Amino acid sequence: MHQSWTKSIQVLLPLFSLITICRIALNWPLSESISTPDSITYRVSPPGPQTFPYEGDTPLNLLSEIDFLGNSIRPWTTNAVFKLLENDFSIVLFQTLFAAFSWAYLILTILQLLKSFLLKIVLTIFLFSFSLTENIYSWEKFILSESLVNSVFILLIARVVHSKFKTISNNEFIIIYLLYFYILVSRPIFGFCLTIVFIFYLGSIKTLVPRASLILLSVFYVFVMNSNSSKKWEEYLGSTREGISFSYIISLNSKSILDYKANILELGAPTCLFSNQLDEVSPWVIARQYKSKCPEGLVWLNQNFSRTYLIHLFKPSSLFELGFKPSSQIFAGLDLRNYYPFYSFVEYSPIQTFSKFFWTTTLTHNAIIVLSIIVIIPILAIKRILTPRVPLLILLLTCTLGSIFQAFLMPDEYGRIGYPGSIFFNIAPWLLFVLLIDHKIARAPKKI
Repeated sequence: MHQSWTKSIQVLLPLFSLITICRIALNWPLSESISTPDSITYRVSPPGPQTFPYEGDTPLNLLSEIDFLGNSIRPWTTNAVFKLLENDFSIVLFQTLFAAFSWAYLILTILQLLKSFLLKIVLTIFLFSFSLTENIYSWEKFILSESLVNSVFILLIARVVHSKFKTISNNEFIIIYLLYFYILVSRPIFGFCLTIVFIFYLGSIKTLVPRASLILLSVFYVFVMNSNSSKKWEEYLGSTREGISFSYIISLNSKSILDYKANILELGAPTCLFSNQLDEVSPWVIARQYKSKCPEGLVWLNQNFSRTYLIHLFKPSSLFELGFKPSSQIFAGLDLRNYYPFYSFVEYSPIQTFSKFFWTTTLTHNAIIVLSIIVIIPILAIKRILTPRVPLLILLLTCTLGSIFQAFLMPDEYGRIGYPGSIFFNIAPWLLFVLLIDHKIARAPKKI
């Protein structure tokens, strides 16, 4: 055991050091953080950064408050970390180091699965290059939740890769659970989808009840927390979470949404929910007026929105138009720095080439991947090929659905909404292909 740890550290430290150096160079200077309008809801804003469109009657310092029962605008996970770090430089430095460790650890765990030395080199270069694409490393400079959530998810992938799901120990289960819990709190829709993965980690009859109870309690906790948070959104910003989502959904100019609008009007939705839906007014501005101009609309949405919208999404035409059709954007990632040209950024043409290679997606490409997963899972289960990797395939399928479901509720900035699922969606096919090749090489008869 001691030798195994020593060998792992000997591989991890050089990887971590090299990735750290590269990320610091790419994000230089670390003292120049990027504050977006949303940043005010993650930490108390210093003088200067943009605070519109969160300005209003509520003092800005209350928008980043922390409450473990959800009586706050944002989930407590990211805000608690930022509060401990105190200033923007510390936040950027921590995000950079944490991301470097996450990717180094993922590479290490994948290398431990491979027998072929050549494939180890290939996969190391692949994951190292992918981790340094703009759509990943650039988030470290932003005072937002994406960097931390993405890094935690990378660690979750690593633990799923590492674990033997049939004989998982309680300690290993707790590690995976804590990573999952962070994502569940930070990205509830995405986290709910990931819950399916835990079917493989419930273990024997002895461990099934306590582990299943812990997962169910966590899901219940997040439901309560988000219900409380929605009320706080209404109090501080003039609209519930349902109101914000509804405003963005209705702003879409598509046949599916026009059908949904007609259906809910027949079901008694107040017309004031649509009266200010003008092309030149943003959905955000419209939603913030609901409390004062359409309070009955917020009541109706609280009681009916989730149910009516979910029924609408079950229609195949709606699923295609609202989820699978924009998937080329959902899984294409986002370099948010493009919206902040007044900052100076380090640019390297090889990095830009990597990004185009790894992140260029199309609807056909995405459909092939999803259909392949659905077909491959039962084949692997029947033929027992790469059986330990079945949870990895389930993770890929659930995170794909998680990203799409997130886009259903907030159809704006698809590339940003797609995180963190889009990361695994783009590396998993290559990863699984290498694992399969390594499996074939290991089972090939050796010449005497």
